Amino acid sequence: MSFDVAGHLGAMVRAVEHCEHDGKPARKVVACEPPRHFRLTWEFAGATSWVSVVLAPAGQGTRLELEHLMPCDEQFWGKYGPGAVGVGWELALLGLRSGHNEGGEAWALGEEGRNFSRVVADGWREAAIAAGEDVAAATAAADNTFAFYTGQPH
Repeated sequence: MSFDVAGHLGAMVRAVEHCEHDGKPARKVVACEPPRHFRLTWEFAGATSWVSVVLAPAGQGTRLELEHLMPCDEQFWGKYGPGAVGVGWELALLGLRSGHNEGGEAWALGEEGRNFSRVVADGWREAAIAAGEDVAAATAAADNTFAFYTGQPH
Protein backbone atom coordinates (compact mmCIF):
# COMPACT_ATOMS: atom_id res chain seq x y z
CA MET A 1 0.00 0.00 0.00
CA SER A 2 1.59 3.29 -1.02
CA PHE A 3 0.38 6.67 0.24
CA ASP A 4 1.62 9.52 2.43
CA VAL A 5 0.91 8.18 5.90
CA ALA A 6 3.06 10.80 7.63
CA GLY A 7 0.47 13.44 6.77
CA HIS A 8 -2.20 11.33 8.44
CA LEU A 9 -0.51 10.58 11.79
CA GLY A 10 -2.48 13.26 13.65
CA ALA A 11 -5.76 11.89 12.25
CA MET A 12 -4.76 8.38 13.31
CA VAL A 13 -4.02 9.49 16.86
CA ARG A 14 -7.26 11.51 17.09
CA ALA A 15 -9.29 8.54 15.83
CA VAL A 16 -7.64 6.25 18.37
CA GLU A 17 -8.33 8.66 21.24
CA HIS A 18 -12.08 8.61 20.54
CA CYS A 19 -12.58 4.83 20.36
CA GLU A 20 -14.84 3.35 23.01
CA HIS A 21 -15.91 -0.13 24.06
CA ASP A 22 -18.90 -0.56 26.38
CA GLY A 23 -19.04 3.22 26.81
CA LYS A 24 -15.46 3.49 28.14
CA PRO A 25 -12.30 4.66 26.38
CA ALA A 26 -10.83 1.52 24.82
CA ARG A 27 -7.52 3.00 23.74
CA LYS A 28 -5.04 5.21 25.52
CA VAL A 29 -2.18 6.94 23.72
CA VAL A 30 0.91 6.43 25.90
CA ALA A 31 3.52 8.04 23.63
CA CYS A 32 3.31 10.28 20.61
CA GLU A 33 6.19 11.80 18.69
CA PRO A 34 4.72 13.32 15.52
CA PRO A 35 5.37 12.72 12.78
CA ARG A 36 7.24 9.48 13.40
CA HIS A 37 5.83 7.35 16.20
CA PHE A 38 2.98 6.64 18.59
CA ARG A 39 2.21 3.88 21.09
CA LEU A 40 -1.05 3.02 22.75
CA THR A 41 -2.75 0.48 24.92
CA TRP A 42 -5.89 -1.19 23.63
CA GLU A 43 -8.50 -2.74 25.89
CA PHE A 44 -11.02 -5.21 24.54
CA ALA A 45 -12.91 -8.12 26.09
CA GLY A 46 -11.19 -7.68 29.43
CA ALA A 47 -7.66 -7.83 28.03
CA THR A 48 -5.05 -5.16 27.35
CA SER A 49 -2.82 -5.23 24.28
CA TRP A 50 -0.10 -2.88 23.07
CA VAL A 51 0.22 -1.16 19.70
CA SER A 52 3.20 0.66 18.27
CA VAL A 53 3.19 2.59 14.99
CA VAL A 54 6.47 3.86 13.51
CA LEU A 55 6.73 6.00 10.39
CA ALA A 56 10.06 6.22 8.57
CA PRO A 57 11.19 7.76 5.29
CA ALA A 58 11.31 5.21 2.46
CA GLY A 59 12.35 6.44 -0.95
CA GLN A 60 9.75 8.93 -2.15
CA GLY A 61 7.24 7.93 0.52
CA THR A 62 6.85 6.76 4.09
CA ARG A 63 7.05 3.26 5.52
CA LEU A 64 4.49 2.38 8.19
CA GLU A 65 5.46 -0.32 10.68
CA LEU A 66 2.67 -1.52 12.93
CA GLU A 67 3.13 -3.95 15.79
CA HIS A 68 0.17 -5.18 17.85
CA LEU A 69 1.00 -7.44 20.79
CA MET A 70 -2.10 -9.13 22.09
CA PRO A 71 -2.17 -11.84 24.72
CA CYS A 72 -4.91 -14.30 23.96
CA ASP A 73 -6.01 -17.59 25.36
CA GLU A 74 -6.30 -20.78 23.35
CA GLN A 75 -10.08 -20.50 23.11
CA PHE A 76 -9.91 -17.02 21.52
CA TRP A 77 -7.08 -18.06 19.17
CA GLY A 78 -8.95 -21.20 18.19
CA LYS A 79 -12.07 -19.23 17.37
CA TYR A 80 -10.50 -16.29 15.47
CA GLY A 81 -6.82 -17.01 14.76
CA PRO A 82 -4.45 -14.29 13.53
CA GLY A 83 -7.16 -12.55 11.51
CA ALA A 84 -8.81 -11.38 14.73
CA VAL A 85 -6.70 -8.24 14.75
CA GLY A 86 -5.30 -8.55 11.23
CA VAL A 87 -8.62 -7.90 9.49
CA GLY A 88 -9.32 -4.92 11.75
CA TRP A 89 -5.99 -3.30 10.99
CA GLU A 90 -6.35 -3.91 7.25
CA LEU A 91 -9.78 -2.26 7.35
CA ALA A 92 -8.37 0.66 9.34
CA LEU A 93 -5.42 1.19 7.00
CA LEU A 94 -7.62 0.96 3.93
CA GLY A 95 -9.92 3.52 5.54
CA LEU A 96 -6.98 5.80 6.20
CA ARG A 97 -5.84 5.56 2.60
CA SER A 98 -9.22 5.87 0.93
CA GLY A 99 -11.04 8.22 3.26
CA HIS A 100 -13.48 5.56 4.52
CA ASN A 101 -12.69 6.55 8.14
CA GLU A 102 -15.69 8.89 8.02
CA GLY A 103 -18.65 6.53 7.80
CA GLY A 104 -16.23 3.62 7.87
CA GLU A 105 -18.53 1.23 9.67
CA ALA A 106 -21.24 1.73 7.06
CA TRP A 107 -18.70 1.07 4.29
CA ALA A 108 -17.28 -1.99 6.09
CA LEU A 109 -20.77 -3.49 6.46
CA GLY A 110 -21.75 -2.71 2.86
CA GLU A 111 -21.10 -5.02 -0.08
CA GLU A 112 -17.67 -3.60 -0.94
CA GLY A 113 -16.50 -3.75 2.68
CA ARG A 114 -17.81 -7.28 3.17
CA ASN A 115 -16.03 -8.41 0.00
CA PHE A 116 -12.81 -6.81 1.22
CA SER A 117 -13.18 -8.46 4.65
CA ARG A 118 -13.73 -11.86 3.04
CA VAL A 119 -10.57 -11.55 0.93
CA VAL A 120 -8.54 -10.33 3.90
CA ALA A 121 -9.86 -13.04 6.27
CA ASP A 122 -8.98 -15.65 3.64
CA GLY A 123 -5.50 -14.14 3.35
CA TRP A 124 -5.01 -14.54 7.10
CA ARG A 125 -6.28 -18.11 6.74
CA GLU A 126 -3.58 -18.81 4.15
CA ALA A 127 -0.92 -17.22 6.37
CA ALA A 128 -2.01 -19.39 9.30
CA ILE A 129 -1.84 -22.53 7.16
CA ALA A 130 1.61 -21.53 5.86
CA ALA A 131 2.71 -21.14 9.50
CA GLY A 132 1.59 -24.70 10.26
CA GLU A 133 -2.02 -24.25 11.42
CA ASP A 134 -4.44 -27.07 10.65
CA VAL A 135 -6.42 -26.31 7.46
CA ALA A 136 -9.84 -26.93 9.05
CA ALA A 137 -8.98 -24.84 12.14
CA ALA A 138 -7.62 -21.98 10.00
CA THR A 139 -10.73 -22.06 7.79
CA ALA A 140 -13.08 -21.97 10.79
CA ALA A 141 -11.10 -19.10 12.33
CA ALA A 142 -11.23 -17.11 9.07
CA ASP A 143 -14.98 -17.68 8.81
CA ASN A 144 -15.52 -16.60 12.44
CA THR A 145 -13.38 -13.49 11.93
CA PHE A 146 -15.31 -12.58 8.78
CA ALA A 147 -18.60 -13.00 10.65
CA PHE A 148 -17.33 -10.84 13.54
CA TYR A 149 -16.34 -7.92 11.31
CA THR A 150 -19.34 -8.05 8.98
CA GLY A 151 -22.20 -9.49 11.02
CA GLN A 152 -22.62 -11.95 8.16
CA PRO A 153 -22.81 -15.71 8.54
CA HIS A 154 -19.85 -17.54 7.10
